[in-house]
Amino acid sequence: MKRVIDFVKIQKIMLPIIIICMLVSLWTVFLPKSLPLGFLTPKNFNVGIDFQGGVSQRITVYSGASIEKIRELAKEAGLGSNVQEVILNEKQQIGEASSFLVKTGLTEEDEKELEELRKTQPDLTPAQYLGKKTEKMFEMLNKEYGAEYKLTGEDLEEGNAKLEDEEKIEGIISVSDAEIVLKNAVNDSTNTVSPASSKGMRGQAIMLIAFVVAVILLYVTIRFKFQFAVAGVLALVHDALICLGMVSLFEIELDLTVVAAILTIIGYSINDTIVIFDRVRENSKIMKDEHPDKIFNVSLSQTLGRTFITSITTLFPVIALFIFGGSNIKGFAFVIMVGIVAGTISTLFLASTIALAFERSLSKDKIKKIEAIQEREEKKAKELANSENGDVATEASAAKGEDIAISKKTMMKLMGKKK
Repeated sequence: MKRVIDFVKIQKIMLPIIIICMLVSLWTVFLPKSLPLGFLTPKNFNVGIDFQGGVSQRITVYSGASIEKIRELAKEAGLGSNVQEVILNEKQQIGEASSFLVKTGLTEEDEKELEELRKTQPDLTPAQYLGKKTEKMFEMLNKEYGAEYKLTGEDLEEGNAKLEDEEKIEGIISVSDAEIVLKNAVNDSTNTVSPASSKGMRGQAIMLIAFVVAVILLYVTIRFKFQFAVAGVLALVHDALICLGMVSLFEIELDLTVVAAILTIIGYSINDTIVIFDRVRENSKIMKDEHPDKIFNVSLSQTLGRTFITSITTLFPVIALFIFGGSNIKGFAFVIMVGIVAGTISTLFLASTIALAFERSLSKDKIKKIEAIQEREEKKAKELANSENGDVATEASAAKGEDIAISKKTMMKLMGKKK
């Protein structure tokens, strides 16, 4: 039989830690960023253009550039510092080209400035407003890296081959037998998200998460009981809050991929919780006369191996994805990593704790009877132990008396012989 771990004792230690982590997450996410508290200053969210509107631009520099320099120039131009390097495949590579994705959201200051400009330019759109900042950045890029880039030698052969295959090369100025002249910095593509669209996406994301949670609540209620459903959903709230707190703390861009990761974690975490609740239900039928604490301890001990193996085997590929998957998917992988750890902890020490608290409150009469029976059994065991100890003592005394009597007889015989 497997060793039964006393999870009820461990839960008393873990529960305060879980509550502290949730409070820290609430602090960093929801308190105003303007609070001057040093390293304790709330971070809030680095909201992506999906949820606040803005422009996503892919910029290629044919002569090559460092991401640090592009980030510096983008910030100086007023486009923010949200810059990601795009890995080019062999087919896309031209010369020493480096490609970057610059995402610029509309901040509160931008919206105020846009309103002021619209007084004189009523038709000015957010894309046009940010376009002027982009022009400023390209001026700085041309100054830093040069306005033109020439393809010669092997690069010229590759360029001509691409043109023959009718592949698009951005920024062509002139083509000759000796060289192809390109604009050094080009805008490969631009994706604009309007404030109205981003507001709609925010609403859809919130509705989607609420819908998923409601469906889970209904499913667990039908399959088990409402108390277990509430425990499971509260554990999911913990998981989502911890994920959002870490996204805020490490300034990960909050976009649709992060929402997708949170939804994935919700499904992953509730699956683990359901496995434990299912074992609790089975053991409740087998161990009808046992205390709820014992039933939960046995159930958690039986499923502990499965929970850890599932978490670890899922965590390894996600870590690999985070390290080698590129900048576009880092946010998604990061949230999944945090969610797996948070989900495992909440399954073992939060969902089960809440469910056990419900079971205790609903089984007070049963618990009193069990405790009364246990008390009687303990009393009987003590009495039996005491009586056994008494019998042993009596037997020992009798044996001692017999030994003394035998010793006296022996002495008398010896004395008689001497006489």
